[in-house]
This record gives sequence, C-alpha cells and structure tokens, in this order.
Amino acid sequence: MFAVKGFGFLFPLSFSKTMQERKPLQANASAKKQVKSKIDIAKSEKPALSKKEQERLNQALMDAAFNGKNTTIMRLIKAGADIAAKNRHGKTALHHAAWKMPVQTCALLIEQYAKAGGDIRKLITAKDSDGWMALHLATTNKNTKTAQFLKSIESLANILDKEESNAFYSSFAECTSG
Repeated sequence: MFAVKGFGFLFPLSFSKTMQERKPLQANASAKKQVKSKIDIAKSEKPALSKKEQERLNQALMDAAFNGKNTTIMRLIKAGADIAAKNRHGKTALHHAAWKMPVQTCALLIEQYAKAGGDIRKLITAKDSDGWMALHLATTNKNTKTAQFLKSIESLANILDKEESNAFYSSFAECTSG
C-alpha cells in the first residue's frame, strides 16, 4: 500500500497484482484527522486585511480594552481585530483589560474569543515577554474582582476540554449579562 499526498490529505492507494488496475481507497476518518490546522481561532470570511491594517486594528483593540470601551471592542472585533494578537511586549487585549478595567471588559474579550472558536485556555494563560499572564497584571494592580474572575475561568478551563469550556463559558456569559 502506498500513500499519495494531495491537497493537504494523504490518499492511500491499493494496487492489484497487474499494477494497471489501481484503485484509490476512500480517505477514511483517520486520514482526515492527520491534517490539523495551526490556526487557533476561526478566521472571518471577510477579505484578508493587509498586515498594516491588521496591526492597526489589533492595537486599537488593545487600546479599547485598556480603556474599557466595550462597544468599541465589539466594533473592532467585527472589523477583524484579532483578540489573541500580541503587541511588541507580548501583551494581548486581555492583558490590557486586566490591568485596570472591571470584570465586564475581560469577560467580553473571553466571550468573543470563545464564540470565534478560540481556545480560552490559551488566551487566559498567554504570557507576555516578562512571563506575566493577565491574572498577574490584575493581581499586581489590586484589581481583585478581575483577578478572581480570571482565576475561576482559568480553573474551569483546565478541567474541561476546549469545546466544553467554550460552551460553558458562552452559556455563563449569556446568563450573567444584562
């Protein structure tokens, strides 16, 4: 049995004794599972942004998170800002929100990340260039409620797998909003 690589999949081929009667086997589920995407968050179906435009949106998202402007955060996410993007210091929008903003801004970022299919464990545990997570920044700045919130979400995310933690968090956010 041989394998032919094409379009990112491995297609096993079976050969008969005459070599002229080649029959490709249908790609089974295990062959499909071998192909994994390296993208952590679902990409928008909008046309791709230029690198400069993407960086501008990401920085604007971090600024809005730092200042707790939740409506601006939603607008920027819809425009294509990447919630998990890091600045030159390795900080995400969640790091900026955890520094001084109330729980609602952090909750909004985590909720939107979960809705987009991102792994909230990776977002919550992302470290900046100094090795600090958003939880560390909230604690250092005595942002106690945000620190407690981030710790509880991190604990939950470590117990559940990605799909379960995202589904639970989305349900939790819907129940607590409004």
